[in-house]
Amino acid sequence: MRKSKVWIYGMFDLDNYGDCLFPLIARHKLNERNIEVTAVSITGKPAKYKDALRSISREEARSQMRRNDVVLIGGGAILHDQPLTFFEDSRRWGHEFNGKELWIGAMQDARGSGAKVAFNAPGAIGRLKLSTKNEFRQLREREDYINTRERKGGLVLGESEAGLVPDTACDPDLGSILRYGEKSKESSGTLLVCLRRRSFNGIQKKEAFETIQRLAKRMNLEIKLMPLSDSHQDERTCEMIRNGIEMPVVITNPASLLDIYMEIRKAKLVLTSSLHAYITAVQCQTKVILVKRPAYHKFEECRSQLRGNDPDIKEWRDLDDYELYSDVAMKQLGECEAKLNAHWNLIADITSGKE
Repeated sequence: MRKSKVWIYGMFDLDNYGDCLFPLIARHKLNERNIEVTAVSITGKPAKYKDALRSISREEARSQMRRNDVVLIGGGAILHDQPLTFFEDSRRWGHEFNGKELWIGAMQDARGSGAKVAFNAPGAIGRLKLSTKNEFRQLREREDYINTRERKGGLVLGESEAGLVPDTACDPDLGSILRYGEKSKESSGTLLVCLRRRSFNGIQKKEAFETIQRLAKRMNLEIKLMPLSDSHQDERTCEMIRNGIEMPVVITNPASLLDIYMEIRKAKLVLTSSLHAYITAVQCQTKVILVKRPAYHKFEECRSQLRGNDPDIKEWRDLDDYELYSDVAMKQLGECEAKLNAHWNLIADITSGKE
């Protein structure tokens, strides 16, 4: 009879940098504690990054799950019941997807097999329908380990006592998990731009493009654009930015998660609206500007936990006043590491039956 193992559920079938980090981190942290981990997604489709951990479908996971295994839910912004429009080819799968299929579905899979339930610092989007809240309450058991990465998550679930756990990508071991071996940091003269289309909604795009260009010229930096998510159509956004900027621009298409990490590490400055590009920049001690358009809760919660004084902007014109600040957020990664170690130790104890 095999030992109890962990099944981590998330959006690991999407070509998205942040989502692909979570199962790799969980496997690394729990393998260190002699616990086997398998990644589970709705479809089981492989992500395009060559070093991403391959997931299996919920159906396949259910067929292998055993009593006293642990279903680990998250991370990422998965606590919602909105349509999953990321699955543009939903006709291939035979139906439209909804967000609750992942986390409510994970709890259903656990209850059906007698497995335990633990959350892995998931985030929340919007409010839940009353019917979804009722489903959660019906599936919820007293022993479940419920936590979220932002306070809003607990409020959305109606869990006032939910634990607050940093996004697991805040672990200082991220570089070694991605097998980054170099010790020295050699910065390039690059302004690395990783932006989402949402950052340009409701404005004159020309104004934003000109502001980015002025920043690069003022700091004597080359502009490099890097997409981080096919699901967010980042490649189209990169093309849009390149077409709107007059100076030479390079687009890089990373083949692996490690490639993304290395590009962020060697950049002189990162301009991003991606939470996980921001977190990675902090870990690499790369100067970073977080574009909070729109100003999601996850940005404020993460920056609060890291206590960084790196700048953020809500309006593009704010870039004209940008100065290179001395970022102290790296100092707070040790505090996040302590909280995350406690998190992984608790999951290990739940898996082994100590909790």
